[in-house]
Amino acid sequence: MLPIDIKFGTIKQLTIKVPLLNIQNSPITIELQGLDLILAPKSEKNWEFPDIFSEDYMREQLMKIASNVIADIASQQEQGWRDRLKIKVLDNFTMNIRDVHVRFEDISEEHSQRD
Repeated sequence: MLPIDIKFGTIKQLTIKVPLLNIQNSPITIELQGLDLILAPKSEKNWEFPDIFSEDYMREQLMKIASNVIADIASQQEQGWRDRLKIKVLDNFTMNIRDVHVRFEDISEEHSQRD
């Protein structure tokens, strides 16, 4: 997780195309145009940097992966027609983002005290 907050954001145009007559074979497309973001750093006291080399962190990540794999295997065995359709639709999902403008503002007290 990045130590950055989104302070403001706008989307000028959002287009969603859903091919209802051919949903299994054609992609669902989401297009974002004119994405404007204002970002600011989080306060340093709120930054979280996990120790990725610690044994506890590695064990926790391995347990998450193992539980996800077991859940995936179990769900694959129980899949019906509706579940297979959901997976196929999500596999055909596309997203296009154009005209992205990002402004980074550091107006924190910590920054002004350093100057």
